[in-house]
Amino acid sequence: MLKAIVFDLGGVIFSSNATSYEGREKLARQIGIEPSKLQEFWFERREQIIIGKISEDGFFGELISTHQLPISLQEIKDIIRDSDVINQEMLTILAGLKNHFQLFALTNDVKEWIEYRINKFNLKKYFEMILSSSEIGLAKPDPKIYNYLFQKTDLNAKDIIFVDDRIENVNAAESLGIKSFHFTNAKEFKIWLEKENTL
Repeated sequence: MLKAIVFDLGGVIFSSNATSYEGREKLARQIGIEPSKLQEFWFERREQIIIGKISEDGFFGELISTHQLPISLQEIKDIIRDSDVINQEMLTILAGLKNHFQLFALTNDVKEWIEYRINKFNLKKYFEMILSSSEIGLAKPDPKIYNYLFQKTDLNAKDIIFVDDRIENVNAAESLGIKSFHFTNAKEFKIWLEKENTL
């Protein structure tokens, strides 16, 4: 029996015009580095910063010093925070779903970014619990993070629907028996919920 819906956050509930792949291309131009070099730097360290082994200050401090960028650490941090945009359609859907189901978030995010976003968008209003990779020390699509979700929520695979914009995370959840939805936009998600008789 469906008891809960578990949402990814970035790319589903909010978007960032600085930290997505396309966003990093724009960010590179803003901070004075070739996009390919920023992408390379990100992917070399992505896992460590996502699971909390590198801080935001450590990451961007190294970037600035390595590439001798003409920008301060605080300026980069401000650009990233100012680029976050909430998906209002999804907030409306969440408000409706909250009347019928437990709502949880399971997200891959940098510790400092997710703390800021939770406060900026008042996300605790919608979710009973927000689990972040940087807090857990594990990241999707590692199956261990879904098992951690089960332990923390006292739910099992048959109790939940999982929603994520990354197909590899959806596939990982489905391999554990979790009914999942590959998110592209709020309209398609709402249609899917209606077909599933959850709206």
